[in-house]
Amino acid sequence: MQRTRPGHAIAPNLLGMSASRVTSIPERRNWIRALGWIVALAVAAVIIVRLFLQIDRPTEFHSYFTASRLVMEGQSVDQFYDNAWFREQSNRLVPGLHEIFKPNVPTTAVAYGPFAFFQNYVEARLVWTVLSLLLLVWFIEELIRIAGADSVARPFWYAAVLLAQPIQLNLFQGQAYIVVAAGLILALKFWQRTRDIACLNRNQENLKLRIFVKLLHLVLPVIAGTVKVGEIDVLRCEVQLFLLRQFVNIA
Repeated sequence: MQRTRPGHAIAPNLLGMSASRVTSIPERRNWIRALGWIVALAVAAVIIVRLFLQIDRPTEFHSYFTASRLVMEGQSVDQFYDNAWFREQSNRLVPGLHEIFKPNVPTTAVAYGPFAFFQNYVEARLVWTVLSLLLLVWFIEELIRIAGADSVARPFWYAAVLLAQPIQLNLFQGQAYIVVAAGLILALKFWQRTRDIACLNRNQENLKLRIFVKLLHLVLPVIAGTVKVGEIDVLRCEVQLFLLRQFVNIA
């Protein structure tokens, strides 16, 4: 009889071949998790390298940066939609780069307002890229938490999100959709928290109502003079429990 080590099993000889040793489930999970992190880190490395190699190239962030600088200079937002004028201003602020603002709404210039304090376009783009990456990591972690994914699926969530075309376009173009997605996550968390608080309050109200009914059930016989001696102790315990819960709620 062939011996096996603990944690291993002998595969059935279905094809007439010699039996092979199969690793245990925990070991397979560790291998899958390691493979997932290798894939996720490889994808992340490629994206980060491409981002920093293209950091000084014209992107949509250039138009956001130009618009925010023009707002700080006191320029009228109406002129932003004059493509020839905006190209001239974008080239003035960042020589060699030409962009238009027309597809964007006026509030975009306000949203990117803090980056108007940067005199150098590359520095502003670098800061925005780093902030976007950090926010993206938080966003993925929240998605994993909401989905209830385990540690084996965790790296594959990272790989899937990083490979998504909208995410890559957002990073390479310097867009703000990751910020919008993070806002949606915060709104969902706020809704979940308020829902849980509402359920807790409702449960507390139901508990108070049940205690009140029990008190009536015990007090009415006392008033009528028909309560038994043993029920006095029950009444005392119910009253103490009610007062204790009220004290906890106040505290």
